[in-house]
Amino acid sequence: MMWKDEMKPRHFLLAGLLVLSGISGGQDNAAGPNDSTTKAVTAASAFIATLTPDQTPRVVYDYDSPMKPKWNNLPPNMAARAGIPLGSLSDSQRDLALAVVRSVVSAYGYRKMMDVIDADAEFGRTGAGFPTGLNAYMLAVFGKPSLTEPWEIQFNGHHLGLNVTIVGKNNVMAPTMVGAYPNIYQKNGREFHVLGEESARAIALMQSLNPQQQAKATITSVVGDYVLGPGHDGEVLSPEGLKATEMTAGQKEMLAQLASPWINIINEPVAAAKMAEIRRNIDDTYFAWSGKPDAGEKAYFRMQGPTVWIEFAPQNSGFGAPGGGGRGRGRAGRGGSGGAGASGGQFQGRGPGGAAGPSGRDSRVGNGGQPNVTGVVLAERDPNHIHSVYRDFTNDYAKRFARR
Repeated sequence: MMWKDEMKPRHFLLAGLLVLSGISGGQDNAAGPNDSTTKAVTAASAFIATLTPDQTPRVVYDYDSPMKPKWNNLPPNMAARAGIPLGSLSDSQRDLALAVVRSVVSAYGYRKMMDVIDADAEFGRTGAGFPTGLNAYMLAVFGKPSLTEPWEIQFNGHHLGLNVTIVGKNNVMAPTMVGAYPNIYQKNGREFHVLGEESARAIALMQSLNPQQQAKATITSVVGDYVLGPGHDGEVLSPEGLKATEMTAGQKEMLAQLASPWINIINEPVAAAKMAEIRRNIDDTYFAWSGKPDAGEKAYFRMQGPTVWIEFAPQNSGFGAPGGGGRGRGRAGRGGSGGAGASGGQFQGRGPGGAAGPSGRDSRVGNGGQPNVTGVVLAERDPNHIHSVYRDFTNDYAKRFARR
């Protein structure tokens, strides 16, 4: 989270000062069964041991359960998903449930998730109309906690979808969703900015580009939401935007560091491996921007490389300040309840759902029921309502490690 005086765009080139603690290990990472995996197995086993016969089936699922991909951006009462609400647990059980979450993330990552949840609670205090705050979030475990066999921890609720799959020493946090509403709010005399670092890094990169680079980075189609959010497992979008081979060395490092607020969520050994992988593949990585070059926090942006996909999508949903009106949802289109919006890019593969639009282009409808296609003017994007998602097309749900 950033406070108001920290919100100016920065170049974030002090890589040596950053503690990297990332999202998915693209290869075997340094975490072995005697450290992060052991912590996760110990924490999950301790929590599961406290469950009653009625609670157990709401927490523990088969590893390949069809409920696993049903994680969602919507509040839990608006869309079915796996897991038990933390509010239905005893105080001691809730502490153990949160220990499960802590076991697979860094201190930074845990704070980030609590920032998202605190913002949701703030929304509740101003009249959300549905359960908000920590007690509304849900925890599920897929498979039996194991030092060697695949299993997964899923922590999901409004604007947060954490998926950590563990296969021996490999911990993979893809796909994962982080959003915020309100993204910017005041409390106890301070202004909080939940996803301020994420947008500031992208703004700094865009401002570092010359006009020719900016033109190549800018995608011409309108984007109303993230394209590959919840409900879009297995889909791949052709790269768009400015390729890193057309950037300076400093800009390439800025592009790599653009991933770090997402990568910083999981435990540090995994993060170090993932950031090294991103840098190895940086020349095959693209940066895309939707909006005017000076759109700032109202711009959609995307980072896409061989093993990283990140989208940051300010919403067109009609939100202003908390309590300032209803949510102009009206989504339509294929692929599930959480993902909508289209970039105009061409899909190389798809999950379940409808057909592509003309010429292989996606003709989905995004927030407010408005088609996200070139030339359509949507409501102004709201920097106070953000959706973002991280994926690794090669390793979502640790599929490279968990093959059976």
